[in-house]
Amino acid sequence: MKLEEIKNATVVWGALSEEGITFLKNRGGVVVVAEGRPGLVGLYHNVELLKKENIEFVYCVDNVLGLLFYKGKIGKMLVMCKKIELGVLGRPGSLQAALLSKIHGVSVEFMVEGEFDFESRDKGAASLGGKMMVLGNDCGGCVVLGKDEVLGEI
Repeated sequence: MKLEEIKNATVVWGALSEEGITFLKNRGGVVVVAEGRPGLVGLYHNVELLKKENIEFVYCVDNVLGLLFYKGKIGKMLVMCKKIELGVLGRPGSLQAALLSKIHGVSVEFMVEGEFDFESRDKGAASLGGKMMVLGNDCGGCVVLGKDEVLGEI
C-alpha cells in the first residue's frame, strides 16, 4: 500500500480483543497495525486476527507512526490496555501512542486487550524475536526494558 492511499486510518496499539475487532469492523477503512515492540504484538497477534476477519490493514514499524500522524493519515487511535479502572494501565509504548494522538488532534479509544503471551516475548530493545541485538549477555544498563505505563489525563 502506498502512503497516498492511506486516509483516515485507525492505528491499533496493543493486543486486539474481540471488542476491538468489532470496533474496527464498524468503523471501516484501513487499519494501521503498529509492530508493538518489544514483544511484536502487532506482528504476532493483530496481523493474524485481521487476516482472519478480512479487515484491510497495513503493517507499520513503530517509529513510522509519527510520519503517518504528521501526514494526516490517521483518523483514530485504538489503544488496547491491560486495565481500565480509575486510570489506564497500558503496555510499553501506550503513552507514546496516546500522546501522538493528542499532539495531532486524533481521538483515542481505550479498550481492554485481548489474550497474548507477553511474558515469553522480548522485554526490550536488546533483542528482536528472541535474538540478542547487543553484544554480550549483560547490556551494561545501556538498554531500558519495556514496562507497563500508567496513562493519566492525556
